[in-house]
Amino acid sequence: MRGVNDTDTFVMASLLKVPLAVAYFRLAEITPDVLSQKVVYSGIPDLYLNQNIQPPEKLIKGKEYTIEDLLYRSLAYSDNTAAEILSQNYVTDDYLQKILLTIGLHNRNKDQIETMVTAKSYAGVFRILYNSSFLTRKYSNEIIKTLSQSSFTDGATANLPAGVFVAHKFGERAFIDPQTKSSTIEQLHDCGIVYAKDRKEPYTFCILTEGKSFFDLKTIIQQISATIYKGIVE
Repeated sequence: MRGVNDTDTFVMASLLKVPLAVAYFRLAEITPDVLSQKVVYSGIPDLYLNQNIQPPEKLIKGKEYTIEDLLYRSLAYSDNTAAEILSQNYVTDDYLQKILLTIGLHNRNKDQIETMVTAKSYAGVFRILYNSSFLTRKYSNEIIKTLSQSSFTDGATANLPAGVFVAHKFGERAFIDPQTKSSTIEQLHDCGIVYAKDRKEPYTFCILTEGKSFFDLKTIIQQISATIYKGIVE
């Protein structure tokens, strides 16, 4: 599928949670019991106030969670706190950076705080999952299944027909405009795989947006996604 400005660079934000999950499932292929390991949530970190789009459920202080459960919350709910806990256990930053390079995503330069991405490179992650070309079919399907249960329904899936199977991940970030030093720039992304025509003709998509309003960006993503779907099925 042809892309439009698909090599422009954006902040990966919560899209990074998919490579993080890939890193964990890759590790699980070698050490299967890693997914059943348990972590007690101490209340730290607590990143919920930093999320514009809140997860439907939050981690409970003092409760025990398996790595598998944290992965589910990280992918389906885009839970930043769960993802941060995952990043502090088992998968090191060096290992994650190697995974990013291996699956074709932009690596973070030494002078960059954020990991950057393009629509073209990130769409490739879903092709890798669909083809099981990096993970086993079992774990590739596990990620796809979890992403199909995303709690974010105001983006790419909003204007698609009911019942269409979509595995997708969104990401958001807001930061001060480096030029004006006062106004805020907002980015909202939604990428995934749509199983069109009774799942017989799946296609990948990746819509990365930037502007002044999350509401406007959501509307743009909805419109682009619906246009792509219409072009595929008709």
